[in-house]
Amino acid sequence: GAYEIRSIRDASTLPTLQVTEDTDKTDPRDPAVAAALQDVLDRIEVEMGVIKKTGFVDYFLIVGDFVQHGREQGIACVARGSAAGSLVTYLLEISNVDPLRYGLLFERFLNPERVNPPDIDIDFADDQRQTVIEYCREKYGRDCVAQTITFGTMGSKSVIRDVGRVMGLSYGEVDRLAKMIPDELKITLEKSLEQSTELKQAYDNEEVTRELIDTAFVLEDLTRNSSIHAAAVVIGAEPLVNVLPLKTDSDGIITTQYPMNPVGDLGLLKMDFLGLKTLTVIRNSCEMIQATKSETIDVDLLPLDDQKTYDCSTKAAPSGCSSWNPAACAICAANSNSLPWSTSPRWWHSTAPARWISSLILSSAGTARWRSSTSIRC
Repeated sequence: GAYEIRSIRDASTLPTLQVTEDTDKTDPRDPAVAAALQDVLDRIEVEMGVIKKTGFVDYFLIVGDFVQHGREQGIACVARGSAAGSLVTYLLEISNVDPLRYGLLFERFLNPERVNPPDIDIDFADDQRQTVIEYCREKYGRDCVAQTITFGTMGSKSVIRDVGRVMGLSYGEVDRLAKMIPDELKITLEKSLEQSTELKQAYDNEEVTRELIDTAFVLEDLTRNSSIHAAAVVIGAEPLVNVLPLKTDSDGIITTQYPMNPVGDLGLLKMDFLGLKTLTVIRNSCEMIQATKSETIDVDLLPLDDQKTYDCSTKAAPSGCSSWNPAACAICAANSNSLPWSTSPRWWHSTAPARWISSLILSSAGTARWRSSTSIRC
């Protein structure tokens, strides 16, 4: 093949290694070690074939470049999501999860049928995210790097409040009508009238309310304001002004005047720089431990078999942990001694239909078979 492994320090880190009494873990020519190494090479061959075929080699190199720079500067940064299923991202140190060890699928991240660039979301400590963006501006050219605009629209509640204010209604009256709209994500005024009996009665019986809502129907979903997207950054091979309109905000930050999806349609390279407060808290905690106890903690080397941590999760006690909730803790209480059992219930609780969760738990525990004619999209 096009790739080879010339030396290895400790083959015990290879996920598929089958050790025998005669296995020499430092010799890549040992049959057991060679077989495990071949699994790695086969995976690399497959992934690189897809990456080359889809034309995303530059994308991986650029992401790997700014992630490596961030870590060299002591900035906490790591990939999240389906990108962790790629061995290439792991070897480039974009991700810190070995996909072979945990059976993660590369095809969920990238496959030959995909025409858009892969979506590698990178989390940075939120107080240092802008430092990495500035590095990209310096390296790839200030006129070739821009953050992305996003537009806020008039939702059902906000349009009621805006129209009511312009009509001269009191805050209390407008607030009364706004609170009649159900607390449902992206609900429209039309659906609100169907679901809220109170709002429908006010619309039918109050002339001012009818005028307000009829006016709001016209304005609903229109653009209300613009701001900078929380994550998206565009990097171009040429000055971006040659490709799309740009603007400079009050802080001097250059942003696109097209939102994220049209920018992608133009074929521009879009990166997601996400500022995560959790990483900042972890970094600060490690620094405080170093200052007070003279102990250096590398979060990437923390043991994954610490029983006290799993005991904490089953007691619904991990306050402040991202994406963790008491229901997910209760789900994993039955088998709380491994990383898969600690993470899977959290995913089930947030994405799987509630009626399936108990079946998924029993199936994973080996006490029942999972049967469903409907696939779970993740």
